[in-house]
Amino acid sequence: MRRKLSYVSRTDLFHGAGGAGQSVDDGSSVQAELPLGRPEVLVVREIASADGPPRSSRLQGDNDPARVPPNVMNHLRAAKDTRSDQRPSDRDVRAVLLRGLAASKQDAPRQLIEEFWIPLSHERADVVEVNGLLSGFEIKSARDTLDRLPRQAGAFSAVFDRVSLVCDARHLSAAGDLIPDWWGVVVTEGEVDALVLRQLRAPELNPNPDHEMRLRLLWRSELAAALQELGVRPGRMDRAMMRRALHERASPAQLTHIVGAALRHRSVGAKRW
Repeated sequence: MRRKLSYVSRTDLFHGAGGAGQSVDDGSSVQAELPLGRPEVLVVREIASADGPPRSSRLQGDNDPARVPPNVMNHLRAAKDTRSDQRPSDRDVRAVLLRGLAASKQDAPRQLIEEFWIPLSHERADVVEVNGLLSGFEIKSARDTLDRLPRQAGAFSAVFDRVSLVCDARHLSAAGDLIPDWWGVVVTEGEVDALVLRQLRAPELNPNPDHEMRLRLLWRSELAAALQELGVRPGRMDRAMMRRALHERASPAQLTHIVGAALRHRSVGAKRW
């Protein structure tokens, strides 16, 4: 029986690496604070820039279309549209997420990859952090539905070491039935000009990754290099034969290292992942 997800007010939290408090200034006034003594907690908050979209104010008076002058009614409708536009989109949430991850300190090299492709299913994870382990982040904003989440949950659970669902609070109840208990959950709150990410549940290690599927992430040259490290000459092996040879010869821990190391050392400008 799956655990239901519910929201209670908590300190602003987000999964990240430890370190002293810091801020990022890229013109959009993004603040990231890393509380001392909490090495896996990152606070991410985005504040509107000076020329950002203003909040609409509610007009007082009689809103009956028959009695309100047309110019005032048009203003009311525009204000309503502006308020609805303040709901963060996938793009808005992703920007805050990426800035927060980039602000976190890492001892080892890592990659932050957008639109990470999953073999066979052809699903794509919104953001993946590669630092030896593969940590996936799937965003479901207030403007999104959960229609694809069941397929994504299966695909991501086969490949990633950790996964976090980053979602609007309205999705929490339904999402609890669609994702595994080991997934983390980050709640998005606020409008576009004051967006906060709060960690509701920290991700755990994937209890049953599909190592054969993970090996499908690797290019032929990466598979060949991994076999050579194990003392096997790939010769004329095709990719399927190399994956099978690695799966038979390497332990689960070795396979995790092989995949993580290969992806971490790819060029940032690689045309595909």
